[in-house]
Amino acid sequence: MGISAHQSVLKNLLDSLNNFSLSEDSIKKVHRCLMGNPFAWEAEFEPELVGNYRNIPIGGFRQPFFEDKEYVAHYRLIDVMGTWVEMFNNRFSDIDNTTEEKHILTRIAYFHNKFLNELHPFADGNGRVCRIIIGAILMQNDCPPIFPEITTQEEQIEYITTIVNCESEKSDILLVTYFAEGMTDYLMKRVKEKSYTLSFTSFINHSKVLPFLPSSLVK
Repeated sequence: MGISAHQSVLKNLLDSLNNFSLSEDSIKKVHRCLMGNPFAWEAEFEPELVGNYRNIPIGGFRQPFFEDKEYVAHYRLIDVMGTWVEMFNNRFSDIDNTTEEKHILTRIAYFHNKFLNELHPFADGNGRVCRIIIGAILMQNDCPPIFPEITTQEEQIEYITTIVNCESEKSDILLVTYFAEGMTDYLMKRVKEKSYTLSFTSFINHSKVLPFLPSSLVK
């Protein structure tokens, strides 16, 4: 059910990508499309909260490996979400892959950590909504996928550990690296799947993705 919903939302985004813009309405619409079915919920299904900000306090459960996380109070979401969305849009409209500060992976990592690990605006499905929006931003910028495949508990712990370390270090650099490695793995798989005879460096030099990879990964 979750995969099917993701595919449906991504298809709709692709069909209307030229008109997609990040707004409170579009964020809620993604949530509504993903979470309208009770089977999509990991928590208890709350139909009145589908496509709406949570009206309950909620914390991130990270036991037994890490301390639990407290998110923005539910009664503040209506006031703060508009400001944050405006800030996200300002950053996404000023992407420059020749600089580290404005690099798309830097902007994406910032959005990911703020949306998912501070705001957490919905009662359930925040990670899925976050990844769908990131996918839309990447597609608008002709950028390949950046999320590594997470199929084991060890990979899940690695992802969460990266997020927690970003919080403790008050920096998004570790997540930027995580995303860059995810993009590299994706491109390497594409090279193998297509049975390219050219080198990896030659492949990315002839594609649109070269500016998205740190120079340390392109050798």
